[in-house]
Amino acid sequence: ERFRFAQAPLNPSLVRCLRLGRLARLVRLIRWMTFFEALQLLLKSIQASIGVLFWSLVLLFACMLLLAMVMSTCMQTYIRDPEMDWEFRRELYEAWGTFVRAYVSMFEITLANWGPKCWFMMSSLGEVWGLVFVLYKCTFGFAVVQVITSCFVQQTLKTASRDEELMLKEKKKATDLFIK
Repeated sequence: ERFRFAQAPLNPSLVRCLRLGRLARLVRLIRWMTFFEALQLLLKSIQASIGVLFWSLVLLFACMLLLAMVMSTCMQTYIRDPEMDWEFRRELYEAWGTFVRAYVSMFEITLANWGPKCWFMMSSLGEVWGLVFVLYKCTFGFAVVQVITSCFVQQTLKTASRDEELMLKEKKKATDLFIK
């Protein structure tokens, strides 16, 4: 009696349906794996570029630190001048009054919106400051930051080219496209 179920004849179409279900699960799994290929490449690239990231941050932070100290020191004469307008001195202090404020301002100028700080300094202290900001943005903001960006791109391309699994998949895709 126990084995009566095992000895019962199975419907072949039911077995085919079960196999089809397994095949559908396998296809879904493969689709998910190809969906996550980009994420896998991204994570490998980030992992491979940790050294570049570290030294890039050291370079950026050191340069911004040095320039923040210089700018904060230069602005102290204007901030402490009692003959200057109090509202102007307050705005100048908010941007450049302490080292931390000057550092955040340099970070903003380097990586974000540098225009408002430039126009404020230019209209309040003279057009020379506009030239200073433009020169800084052209040398450090464009040159150094773009070189750092290109190092990240190069590291990503190097990681992608070394990834054997990805290369084999790309070769198979190209072969499949050629055959079709």
